[in-house]
Formats: sequence, structure tokens, C-alpha cells
Amino acid sequence: MYGVIRKFNKYAVVLFVLVLMSVGHLFGQTSSARLHGQITDASGALVPGANISLKNQAGKTITAISDEAGNYHIQALPPGQYTFTAGARGFAMSTQEITVTAGQDLAVNTALKIAVQQLEIDVQGKDESQEGQGKDVGVSSEGNASALVISGKEIDYLADDPSDLGVQLLALAGPVAGPNGGHVYVDGFASGYLPPKISIREIKINQNPFAAEQDRLGFGKIEVFTKPGSGQFHGQFIGDENNAAFNSGDPFAPQKLSYNSNIFTGDIWGPLKKNLTGYLSFQRRMVNDATPVNAIGLDSNFNDVSLTDTIPHSDRVNVIATRFDYQIGPNHTVIGRYSYTGVKDKNLGIFQNFLASKAFDYDADEHRMQLSANSQINPRTENNIRFEFKRSFSRAAAVNSGPGLAVTGAFEGGASNIGRTTLGGDYYELQNHTLMTRGRHVIKFGGRMRTALHDSNSVELANGEFAFDSLDAYRTTVRGLALGLTPAQIRAAGGGATTFTITTGNPHAPITSVDGSLYAQDDWRIRSNLNVGYGLRFEAQNVIHDHFDLAPRLGLAWGIDGGNKKAAKLILRTGFGVFFDRFTPSLESNAERLDGAHAQLNIVNQPDFFPNVPPAN
Repeated sequence: MYGVIRKFNKYAVVLFVLVLMSVGHLFGQTSSARLHGQITDASGALVPGANISLKNQAGKTITAISDEAGNYHIQALPPGQYTFTAGARGFAMSTQEITVTAGQDLAVNTALKIAVQQLEIDVQGKDESQEGQGKDVGVSSEGNASALVISGKEIDYLADDPSDLGVQLLALAGPVAGPNGGHVYVDGFASGYLPPKISIREIKINQNPFAAEQDRLGFGKIEVFTKPGSGQFHGQFIGDENNAAFNSGDPFAPQKLSYNSNIFTGDIWGPLKKNLTGYLSFQRRMVNDATPVNAIGLDSNFNDVSLTDTIPHSDRVNVIATRFDYQIGPNHTVIGRYSYTGVKDKNLGIFQNFLASKAFDYDADEHRMQLSANSQINPRTENNIRFEFKRSFSRAAAVNSGPGLAVTGAFEGGASNIGRTTLGGDYYELQNHTLMTRGRHVIKFGGRMRTALHDSNSVELANGEFAFDSLDAYRTTVRGLALGLTPAQIRAAGGGATTFTITTGNPHAPITSVDGSLYAQDDWRIRSNLNVGYGLRFEAQNVIHDHFDLAPRLGLAWGIDGGNKKAAKLILRTGFGVFFDRFTPSLESNAERLDGAHAQLNIVNQPDFFPNVPPAN
């Protein structure tokens, strides 16, 4: 097996070398041209998400969308005369005639003016470099049939609640490969919480599944981009209320459960000073509902009694997000972001046959700071560097103390098994991505380094739990204790607990996790209806002793019936890639905490000390 791995790594290294060698080979290709530039408003503020189109004399149209720094790029542009049009929601359209010569690298910067009336632009999910392809899909790396771009008024139709919004986006992404399902990135960083919907500018789903720059398979990847500031002040406020009076009741609950939820969200954005714009959004979500309980217990005479109840539950989420965009010069942009998310939940952990004593409370706080710098090094090269720092802390605490109680087929009572659990830590991430273009090639290379200081202190089951295999065994036990019978007499009568489980030892398991990666990739438009993307990724992690993980990637798209002047209606796409699913800090912490030296799980069969818990020794 080791020989097979060495042979595989040998071929992977050869592929990596070919990717790097292709960079030098490309500088001899000058048959096609490149168009790039930056879209701003009249004050010089950046305009991301602007719609750019080029139409030649034959009526063929090529489109692009400006990125978060207002930049756009159109590769493999045939020579000729074009009508250049740029526009964005709230701005007037800007049109000019341009002439493109063979091998030219043309820069067209445009300053948009505020529209006299509101403009509505239908943004299609089309790649910036499609040539001779269909309206929705093409042979570009991002033009697969499952790729989706949501922006403008389309975002308004999504759920306002961040939890519901996350479910909707995962459903739109569809089935994904791997054990962890879909994954969400906000402004280029992996995110645990979605920002308020009001602050979202654009959402991209399933873009370029086999790109080497991605650590995970692109299917199921959800990219969320937030709004920047603008040259004029704007603001809005939205309120949403949902009440049980407008909802049907639960057929399994003895009475209609109380329920109400409301979301208040708003934002404001505008100029702060010359070349500096700001954006601020906030959201407060409050949910009050109840969980129905249907269990079987004992009355004061030890007879069966139905236990029906409704346990109130409350959920509070507060989010504050800010963003600053600073245009240092015509070729350099710095973007700073800060967000705070606070969560408070009351009476969690209640299920159908759980009593109210099993509930626990949960609260969490997260502070996230991000800094991005985009630089146009030369007309054919740009660089983007990103840094993130995150500090988080969460705590779960049982509302009652004492041991838990589980009676099979009847009820679960006593205190929650979660005891008191805390989780905190700091997280650092540094990324760098460089984009180079030459002719029909788009080359991208870069890397990422992440460090997580994970501090876990889990005391689950530290209070212990008694388990009974039936309600009759529990009845016999509590009746025998009331009569003063000995444990032996109670067991002889068919009573007694089946097991007692408790965790002892030191549950504190701090972990420092470091992982890094490097990648290089090339998207090569061989013909207008044929695109090949290939690359290689290198992964390493400190906790895993194998530090030589290579992941080759290959993607091909062929518009079978397409050509220079004909849009393809039938596109064949295929791809291959190796992907690694790394160990997360939580798994590493659990492995250390449960190694037998820190925390020990003790199981006592047929314990005779119910309902008392003996000392740990």
C-alpha cells in the first residue's frame, strides 16, 4: 500500500510541475485580447455587482459582473469593435464604443452616475468569460448546470430568519459529497453564522466544483458576499412578526401551543470621508414557543399516570455587522469587517417523553474581525490577501442538579446529562490568492494557513444517570424504598436500576490545531466551446502525521454542438479530483479528552445505591 501511495504522489508532483511550467509557456500566446477595469460611482466609491456587457457588430454579447472591489475581467476576447455597457441597480447605464486589437490588454474604467429613476437589472447567473455559449450554462469552469447566482430582488424572496435561510441555501445546493454536507463561506471565509439577509449582496452556489483553490468539493459550496458602502447615505428598517393566532395547532399536543417570533433588522451605509465608505447592519431575532411532552409516570399511589405538559422555550439572537471599504489608489483597495453574534436559548433538550427537569440553557458569543486587501499589480496580475481573527465562547448548563433518570418506554427525568459544558477559543486564518491572465489562460495560485486554539471543558454525564429497563421495575424500586426494603429485597421483587453511568476525571482538553495548504491551477479556454481546468493542491495538518497529501484536480467542459458563432445547446462536463476531509479541532479535543487518562466513563451494572450517587472513588 505504501508503494502505491508513493507512486500516486510521484504522478501528482509531475502534474504540479506541469501546471507551473504552463505559466512560462503562456507568455507567447497573444492571439486574443483581454479587457479589464474598475466600476465606481461619481464619488469614487466602489460598485460591486455591476453588470458589464460587450456586444460586437454581429450582435454577439459577452457579459461580466464586477467583484467586491469593483473589478471585472473578460478573457479570450476576439479582436473587433464593441459596444461597452456598464450599469448597476440605482445607477444610470454607461455606454461607449471601444476597439480591441489582437493581443491587446485594454483597461476601461467607468464611473456610474446616480439614476434619476430606479433601474431594475435582471442579473443572470452567467460567467464573465463565456463565448458563444447559452444564456445560463456554458463551458466555463463556473458555468455548470447546477451553478446558481442569486442577487438583487431574488434575495428578497429568501427567508429573513438566518436559520431558515441556511436551510433554504443548503436545499438549493442539492446533494453533496462528503460526510459534512454543504459548506458556507462569507466574503471568502468559512462561517458558522450567516449574516443578516439585509446585508447580503450576492449568493453563489456550486461554482467550479473541481477547482484546486477549494479544499472541499465545489458541489454544496455556498458563497455569500456582503454589501459595501456607497457614495450617498441610505438606510432601511424591516420588521417581521409571526404569531400562533395565525397558525394551526399541533395534533399531538393537548392544547394549542403558544408561539410568536419577530425579527427586527436594519442597515445604513454611505460615505465617511474621501475614498472611505461604511456599512452597518443589525438584526434581533426573538422566538418564543413551547415543546409538548407526552410521558408516562407514577402518581402518589405508584399507579400509572399520563404526564402531559408544554415546556416553554425561548431563543434570542443578536447580530451586528460592519464593513469599511477604503480606496487607497486606483489599483489598491482595503476592506475591513467586524461582526458580533450573540445567542441565548432557554429550556433546550426537551423531547416528547422528557420531563421539564431535563432542560438545559445555552448561550454563545462570537466576535469576528476580517481584513482584505486587493491589489492590481499590473494589467495582467492581481493579488488578494485576507486575514481573519475570531474569538468565540459558548456555555451549556443544566437547569437542575443531581443525577439523571431514564425509564425505558415511560419517561426521562432528573437533571440534564449535559451538566455544565464550556467551549472557547481563538481562530486565525491567513489567505493569499494571485490571479494571472495570458491569452486564453487564467492562472491562479496561492495558499492558506489556519490556527485554532480550542479550549474545551465538557462535563457531560458528570452528575451520573440511573437507567431502568421498564416502568414496573422503577415502580417496584420506589415503592420498596418507601416501605424501607433493602436493595436485595427490592431486586428479589423485580426492581432495581439496570445501570448507573457517570463520567469522572479531568474533562479539560485544550488543543492547538494548525493546518496549511498550497495550490496552483490553470483554466484554459482551448476553443470557444472547449475549456479545460487542471491543477494541484497540497494539504498538511499538525495533528495528523502524514504531511504529504497531494490532491490533483481536473475538469473539462465541451460544447458539443457549439462554435465561434453558435451557442452550444448540448454541453458535456466531466471532472476528477482528490479531496481530503480534515480532522476538526473538536474531534481532536474529544480524542484527547476521552483517551482514558483525562476523563473516564464508568458504568455500574445493577447499582444498589439508587437514588444516591456515591463518591467518585
